[in-house]
Amino acid sequence: MVDKTKKIKGIDGWLSFFMLMLFLGAIVWSIKFIFKGWLLSSEESGIYEIMIFLISMVLAFLVIYSLVLGFKEKKGFPIWAIVFLWADVVATIILSFFDNDYSDVFVATIWAIIWTWYLKVSVRVKNTFVK
Repeated sequence: MVDKTKKIKGIDGWLSFFMLMLFLGAIVWSIKFIFKGWLLSSEESGIYEIMIFLISMVLAFLVIYSLVLGFKEKKGFPIWAIVFLWADVVATIILSFFDNDYSDVFVATIWAIIWTWYLKVSVRVKNTFVK
């Protein structure tokens, strides 16, 4: 039997997996931002490269900001993490228009739905992010 008096709290369990995925996302979007910015100086860069640069800049900011809030256990973390998840879906849709490859849209949407649900209903999330 589970002890109801003990609070489930802290970055552990599925929340630690989610934080790891955010950390990896921060690395990926930051690298895309840096390299696409570097490649924009080339004469062959077009609207697609500019879009990737701008989208990666916004997503890198959102995911890094979410991580900072998460590790400080701030109350705003779940909201900003959800904003990042759905901004990633929107970015995936926008970039899919350019390369006509919509295969990632479904995965990004399912990922956002699952983690939005988790961040909204998890007792651990509610108990952890209270500062």
